[in-house]
Amino acid sequence: MILGRLNQWRRYAALHPQFEEAFRFLETADTLENGRYELGGRMYATVSEVGTRPAASYDFEAHRQFIDIQYLLGGHSVLTWGDTYALSPAGDYAADRDIQFFSGEGRSVQVRQGDFYILWPEDAHKPHGTDG
Repeated sequence: MILGRLNQWRRYAALHPQFEEAFRFLETADTLENGRYELGGRMYATVSEVGTRPAASYDFEAHRQFIDIQYLLGGHSVLTWGDTYALSPAGDYAADRDIQFFSGEGRSVQVRQGDFYILWPEDAHKPHGTDG
């Protein structure tokens, strides 16, 4: 898992051939309507407004086929993440949605406006959490 500020994305662009395009898209995110946006290659972006909820009230999620980059346009939240190998599966992998749920304990970090985080396939996560 990588946590950074959007204005520092160039440090991470070399980690994947599509990261530059993804981060350039994020630089325009505050002007976009909610919805799904197809980007080059096998890449898409979803722009949505979501509320926060207590992280203890839902399971971790992880993706096998996609790297997840999330960006916080406003407000703040708590991201809880854990290694899929250290968590317990809470259901089967759903290939059609590229998602599997997990239960267990993770680590949490505060995320604030302007932060992004990169989640690799082994990074199970609970985005949009609160401290409560």
